[in-house]
Amino acid sequence: MPSIKSQRERNTALIMLKQREEGWSFTFAIRVMKIRFMLYLSLIIISVVFLLVSPNLFNHWFILIIGMVFGALLRDIGWLLRIKKSWPFTEKTTDWSKVKEIAKYEIECEKE
Repeated sequence: MPSIKSQRERNTALIMLKQREEGWSFTFAIRVMKIRFMLYLSLIIISVVFLLVSPNLFNHWFILIIGMVFGALLRDIGWLLRIKKSWPFTEKTTDWSKVKEIAKYEIECEKE
């Protein structure tokens, strides 16, 4: 049974190989991070609903939550834009044979 670290490395290697094949795009990044973005969206919706139905006493907490979620969302978008900007350099300097070797086990398991 592979260790958690090696499983994470394989997952990362697979993502990098797919990204290399498809080219870097914002939609690719969102597909990879869909769970995080769904969590952000659900927190925003829940906070807005509570903001609308709760007494004024608790409104500041829900406004704080909404602000924090939007801040995290903007941070992630900025991070994705920086990755996009540096992707050509990453693609040139990555040893793709090592990435393929790390991902090889996972690819063989999918074929079975």
